[in-house]
Amino acid sequence: MKNQYFGDKRDYFKYGLLEALATGVYGIEQLTCLWMLTPPVANNDGRKAFVPHPKHARLAAFFEACRAAGIADVAEMKAYFGNQGFRFFSYGDGSNGYFTLKSRSDYFRAVPEIALRKSLVFFDPDNGLEPTGKATIAHLRYEELAHVFARMDAASIAIIYQHLPRIEGSRFWPEVAAALRQKLVRSVAYIADGDLAFFVIPRNQSRMSRIISVLEDQAQFVAPGKPPKRVARTE
Repeated sequence: MKNQYFGDKRDYFKYGLLEALATGVYGIEQLTCLWMLTPPVANNDGRKAFVPHPKHARLAAFFEACRAAGIADVAEMKAYFGNQGFRFFSYGDGSNGYFTLKSRSDYFRAVPEIALRKSLVFFDPDNGLEPTGKATIAHLRYEELAHVFARMDAASIAIIYQHLPRIEGSRFWPEVAAALRQKLVRSVAYIADGDLAFFVIPRNQSRMSRIISVLEDQAQFVAPGKPPKRVARTE
């Protein structure tokens, strides 16, 4: 992820969903964010305004206040999540530099055990999971995900940001879900809206019904006149 995108339309979807899962799934006591923060680039991404929804009014007000103050820094999410009914663990938010190809092995190896206990563990790469044999700093490798997932306790849940590649078609989301199902040997749920999706994989599969319920609720939070977000799962 990049700080230049802070507080945009995708962030509104993202943090609203993370908050809903962290508060709506029994047994989750912590939100852990593995940021995979990369340097800014010269483009206009991150300027897509969101349409506030009454269910996420507090988040909208927070982003509007940050924008008014000229703040665009993911580290600010500590202030937002600091007063919730769960703990917040921020990992790789820029205080020790950016996520790089050279540092990535150490980055995932050094995720502390405390971050993976009774936690919603969020992976936030720029683009999402790796294309076949073409992982860059913008991608999360399946082997990196599997390594962290194996360390998570039975109460924890993984969630992964995924952007739709420009060349892919309508089968991309279920294909990614199937690949995750094969790699992690777990059922996978996801919520998609346009070119963005989040894949959710609980260590304990008994959590899946509650996860689907939260995702279906979040799917209704759309701008007037737009269809609900898509929710699906693999078996």
